[in-house]
Amino acid sequence: MPRLRQRLRTPLRTESFSDAVFAISATLLVLDLGVPRDHYLTRILADWPGFVAYLAAFLTIASIWLHHHTLFSRVRLIDVGLVVANLGLLLGVALLPWPTALLAASLRDGDRDDQVVAVAAYGIVSLVVAGSWAVLSGRLSHRPDLLQSTTDELWMRSNFRTVLGTTLPVLAAVPLAIVAPVGPLGLFLAVQIFFLVISARPTEPDTDRA
Repeated sequence: MPRLRQRLRTPLRTESFSDAVFAISATLLVLDLGVPRDHYLTRILADWPGFVAYLAAFLTIASIWLHHHTLFSRVRLIDVGLVVANLGLLLGVALLPWPTALLAASLRDGDRDDQVVAVAAYGIVSLVVAGSWAVLSGRLSHRPDLLQSTTDELWMRSNFRTVLGTTLPVLAAVPLAIVAPVGPLGLFLAVQIFFLVISARPTEPDTDRA
């Protein structure tokens, strides 16, 4: 029992399991990019929605992985609440290949209603991810004993506000899909590029611990 408590309180196993989920989910995305039987160039160009949706989903997983590393580099100990919140995040990541395929199919073959439903499905999964991020950051901002330093507590509070802000484009995606079906893809891409930029940006605490 003491060994179990020790494992629950170290972030190493949680990070390792999370990395495996990220890798598998990113690999599964490419399986939805079909190989044409003939007229390669014509069919590949006609299937452009599938490639754009793949790019949006891959950038989503990439930004989550990078941001996950940034967040956990500031964590010294974890509790059961953090493990549960992290599992919620991984649930969203593992689900991501499905709405990605749905979105690509709707833009390629579906009507306006199909496209709205597909965008809504993608948005719901994105909100599961954002909600898990908010829980992780919010909980850690109120548990400085789990963090490396007081600077990390301030970072968690700032990250909590940033995550809540990124839900606004996701919420705007469904009404935008009614007017311009391709528009939500641009929003999803913009959010993930933003997360990639802020996650890759070096900060003083991370530099010291690297």
